[in-house]
Amino acid sequence: MSRYPDDRRPPVRQQSRPAPAKKKPAPAARTQPSRSSQSRPAQSRPQQSRPPVKKAPPQQTRKPQPVRKPPQKTKAPQRRYGSLVLFLWAALAFPELVLHLSTAKSDDLMLNSGLVLGPLFAILPACILFAVCTSLSRGANYFLTVVYSALSFLLCASQLVYYRIFGTFYTFFSMTNGAGAFQFGATIATAIRSNLLTLVLMAAPLLLLLFGGRRRYRFHRRGTLAPKVALVALGIAIQLVTVWALPSFGGTDDTTAYGLYHNASDAYLGVNKLGLLTAFRLDMMRTITGSGAEGSIELADPIPMETTEPPVENQFLTPEEPAETEPQLTEPTVPVTTAPPETTAPPETTVPPTTEPTEPTEPAPVDTNPLTGEALEAVTENRPYAIMINNLVKAVPQCGISKADMIYEIVAEGSVTRFMAIFYDLSDVDVIGPVRSVRPYFFRVAQHYGAILSSAGGSDEAIDLIKSMGYDYLNGIAGAGNAFYRDQWRRENRGFEHSLMTTGEKLMKAAEKAGIQTTMEDRDYGFHFTAEPMTAGEDASELTIWFYKNGKKTTMRYDAETGLYAMSQHGAASVDGNDDSPITFRNVVVLEANTKVKDKKGHLEVQTTGTGTGFYARDGKLVEIKWSRESNSADFVYTDAQGNPISFGVGKTYIAIVPDGSPFSFT
Repeated sequence: MSRYPDDRRPPVRQQSRPAPAKKKPAPAARTQPSRSSQSRPAQSRPQQSRPPVKKAPPQQTRKPQPVRKPPQKTKAPQRRYGSLVLFLWAALAFPELVLHLSTAKSDDLMLNSGLVLGPLFAILPACILFAVCTSLSRGANYFLTVVYSALSFLLCASQLVYYRIFGTFYTFFSMTNGAGAFQFGATIATAIRSNLLTLVLMAAPLLLLLFGGRRRYRFHRRGTLAPKVALVALGIAIQLVTVWALPSFGGTDDTTAYGLYHNASDAYLGVNKLGLLTAFRLDMMRTITGSGAEGSIELADPIPMETTEPPVENQFLTPEEPAETEPQLTEPTVPVTTAPPETTAPPETTVPPTTEPTEPTEPAPVDTNPLTGEALEAVTENRPYAIMINNLVKAVPQCGISKADMIYEIVAEGSVTRFMAIFYDLSDVDVIGPVRSVRPYFFRVAQHYGAILSSAGGSDEAIDLIKSMGYDYLNGIAGAGNAFYRDQWRRENRGFEHSLMTTGEKLMKAAEKAGIQTTMEDRDYGFHFTAEPMTAGEDASELTIWFYKNGKKTTMRYDAETGLYAMSQHGAASVDGNDDSPITFRNVVVLEANTKVKDKKGHLEVQTTGTGTGFYARDGKLVEIKWSRESNSADFVYTDAQGNPISFGVGKTYIAIVPDGSPFSFT
C-alpha cells in the first residue's frame, strides 16, 4: 500500500520516485499519522481513526510551544546597581568641583591638589552610603540618597554664597555660633542672583535624582553583606593611601595639603586644597575635641592685591559728589604744608641763635597727643573720633587706618573681627573706610575716650544704647548720610556692603553741622608713655593672635630698625589703601575677655569691665599683664604681675580683645 493515494499523491514525488513508492509500502500499524493525515476527515481512514482520535489531544497539548512575546532581559538591573555607586560619588564630588573652580582666585589656586584630593576623599562616603542604600527598603534607600544629595548641594551652595559676601568660607565653629553672614537678607539675595547659574550647575546631581532617578537607579534591597563590606574596605583603603600620599601634593609646609590636613587650619586653603567635605570634617573634629591646629600659616594672597592698586589712587578717593571730590582731596593737604612755616616764624624772633634742628621743639606752646604720647606743635583740645572699619577679606586694603592713633580689633560675630580706629586729629586724613556697623562693646570702649562714634548703623542693642544715652554719634546710613559715600569700584568689585567710605573733612563738617562738641579739656586716658626702650620680658619678634581656636588670625612682626610691629592678616601684610603705607604699631596689647553668644543671630557679649589677663609687647619684648576697668566710663588700667603700671612706648597702639581660651603664641 502506497503512502499517498493515487488521487492525492503530489505530482513531483510521483515523477521523481515512482518505483520506491511501490516496492516499499509503509505498514499501516507502524506509520505515524502525519500532519496532513491528522487534518483529513475521519471517513478517509475508518480503521485507523480511533487510535489517533484518542492520542490527538495529548499531541495537541504539547503543540503550543512557540511564545511570541520575547523574554525580558534580567541583566539591566545589575548595571543600574553599579551606576548607583558612581552617582553617589558624583553627588558629592561634582558640587565640590564646581565650588573649587568658581572660587579659585588664581591659576595656582585652581590647578592644585584640590582637583584630585576632593574626588578621592569622596569615594569612602559614596561606598558607605551605597552599602546602606542597598540594605533597606526601596523607599528608605531612595530617601537616604535624596537627603545625601541635598545636603551635599546645600553645603556647597551656602559656602559659595558666603564666599561671595565675605571672601572666605565659613567654618564649623562659625556655623554653630552664628557667623553673622546670613542676617543680611538683601545681601544674600543679591549673591544668589549673581551666582544663579553656578548654583543650578551644583544642583545637577540632585535634579537628576529627583527627575527620573528612581527609574534610572534601582533602590531595592539587594546583595549579601560580604560584597558591601568589601566595597567599604576598598573605600577605606583608598582613603588611607590618599592620606599617606599627601606629601606628594606640594610637600609638607603648612600651606600644602599635608600641612592643612595634619598641622595648620585655614578655612579658604582647607577647602581649596583638600575639598569641602574633608576640610569641614577636620574643622568639626578640631572644634569638638578642642584640638585646634596650632601651625603658623601664611596664605597665598586670598584676593589679588595687584588688582586693587590702580583703583586706590583714582576711584577710592572719589565720592559720589564729583563736584566736591577734587576740593576735598586737595584742601586737607594745604594746612599740612603751610603749618610748619607758621610755627617756625616765632622761634626765629625769640631765639635767633638756635640751630635749625631745634626749631620744631622750641615753640612755647607744646602739647602732647594723649593717645600716642607724641609731641604736638601747638596746644590742642581735640575730641577723638572712633570709626568702625570693616575687616573682612573683601575690605582690604582699608583706607586711612595708617593714620589712626589706636586700633582695637574685636570679634563681631563668630570669628569675624572688626576694627575700631581712633583718631585724635582728622584734618590730614583723606579717605577712611570701608565703614561698618557697631556693636555694644565697641561703643563701651569708645566711651573710654569720650570719642565721637561713627559707623554704618549697628545692631539693635547698640543703636538703642547710644540713643538712650544721647551719645554723640554719626550714623553713616541714617542721619549723617552726607558724610559718607559709596565707592563705585569697591561696590562693583567687592560688594555693596564693602563700599561705604568717608573722609576726615566730611566727618568734621558733619559733626559741626550736627552741633556735636568737637573739643574736650580732660584728655587723660590713664596711659603712661616713655621714650625708654623696654628691656624686661621675653623675646617676642613675632606675635600670633587668634580670635577663637581656628578662627581669624592676626600676626605682628617686629622690625628692630624701626622699633615697630608690622601687622599682617588674611595672608598678606596690611597696608593703607590710600598710599600703600604699612600698618605698624609701637605697642601691641592682647586682652583676654569673657565672650559668649547671646542670641540666634550670633551677636556676642564681650566683657569690657571687671578684670582679666593679657600680654603686652614693645621693642621686641613681651610680658604678661593684668587689666581692669571699674565701669564703662572709666579708664582701662594695665599692670604687670606685681601690680606696677605698664609704661607704653611713644607711638601708636594696637589692642586686641580676644575670647577667653584663644591661642596666643610668640617667637
